[in-house]
Amino acid sequence: MASSKKVRLLWIARFDYRGGLQVEEHHHSFYQCVFILRGEAAARISGETVTLKSGQFLWIPPNSPHGWTVPAESFLETLDMKFAFSSANAGTGFPEKPQSMERPDLGPLFSALLATAQAGGEHLENRCALVLQALLWQWQDSRALNLSYPYAESSDPAPSSLVESLRRCFAQAPAKKWTSADIAAAMRYSYRRVSQICDQASGQTPLALLKEERVRQAKELLCFGEIAIKEIADRVGFESVHHFSRIFREATGLPPATWRKREQEKPSASIQVAPGFQNRNRVVGG
Repeated sequence: MASSKKVRLLWIARFDYRGGLQVEEHHHSFYQCVFILRGEAAARISGETVTLKSGQFLWIPPNSPHGWTVPAESFLETLDMKFAFSSANAGTGFPEKPQSMERPDLGPLFSALLATAQAGGEHLENRCALVLQALLWQWQDSRALNLSYPYAESSDPAPSSLVESLRRCFAQAPAKKWTSADIAAAMRYSYRRVSQICDQASGQTPLALLKEERVRQAKELLCFGEIAIKEIADRVGFESVHHFSRIFREATGLPPATWRKREQEKPSASIQVAPGFQNRNRVVGG
């Protein structure tokens, strides 16, 4: 994206959609980008059916009809932004049709943009524009992400990349009875080397990262449904309800039932809106 291109952030929000909620199909005159943090939903974008899932990025140009429905048994967490180009630069260098792709690398930039908007202060519009430009530059980079590593102790990946890759493995199969051999095979390194790299990058062992992921997924299930605590413990890989409750309390300071009650009473969206901007999305159901 050329440095002269002017962008203005109109709206950015984090939404937590509970099962059964629906964003009715609509369109608007500005650009919209959505990053899927967690969960899943079925979307209709310009007549095409798209499955929304974690790490996915949606590019929605102006006047593209779109909407989605969250299944009753599921949930969806998104970062959602709407923005406009100056009239002198509108439509230059960006697709005019919707696109959907796996781009987990864009998540941190979305989060940074939300944090910048929430911080407020002097020159807010310009600061938001700079972060938004960085996000769009990153998206335009057509190089494929290389998330696999050869089994070779002499050619280590970046520590943070290996940890992220290991977290994804755990996220995909939290209930699996992971052994050191399983972890080594998944990472294509010896378990000893994986442990060393994890300690270097995060200060944690691989099994501590697994426990952290199980607690994270347990939070999702507790917050976005009425699933029994025993079933949640089984789904995310804890040996028993007692084991689950003990680990969860160590991580959060609260028993699972108490934590669920507190979280479900919170508001479901955190929104930052530019002065004078009106959003016309309509959320129904639930």
